[in-house]
Amino acid sequence: MLGSPLPAAGARAPAGLTLLELLVTLAVAAILTALATPSFHDLLVANRMAVRVNALATHLNLARAEAVRRDRQVVLCRSTDGAGCAGVGPWGGGWLMFLDVNHNEARDPGEPVLRVHGPLGGGLTLDYSGFPSGAYLAFHGTGTASGNGTFTFCDARGAAAAKAVIVSRTGRLRLSRRQADGSPLVC
Repeated sequence: MLGSPLPAAGARAPAGLTLLELLVTLAVAAILTALATPSFHDLLVANRMAVRVNALATHLNLARAEAVRRDRQVVLCRSTDGAGCAGVGPWGGGWLMFLDVNHNEARDPGEPVLRVHGPLGGGLTLDYSGFPSGAYLAFHGTGTASGNGTFTFCDARGAAAAKAVIVSRTGRLRLSRRQADGSPLVC
């Protein structure tokens, strides 16, 4: 007989996968990937929000620390150009932190910019409801804030996934999934 010799008794045939085994493995992998994709997307969206919330909290803490360190008023205001305060519009367009030498809560020429944060992007929105104005938040040299306020972050998932950064009059902040009075966040 011509061709390859037959394996000896008790010897194993060459190892490998059959086409059917390979197709079943690929089908199981495709099903697992399809099930994991929505969860992975939710994880990415939640992570995107957490990064932006932490960026705002960092800027608020830095503004308070700079106000105390310099014994001067430091203001955080919404800004779309990174150079001046925007009196109206959403905070999601960005914000600006500056040293407010003349205490007028508006950036004037010569007042140094300490930090700038650009637009949030990624479908995130940011609103600030605060006293005395929703346009800015000032920290005084004592570390106290110009008033109480709540920054609310929302995305396409709605109020159920919203997060808040709550600033007290004492200048301390906390992260929350509810408003300062305990009521649900509103997007």
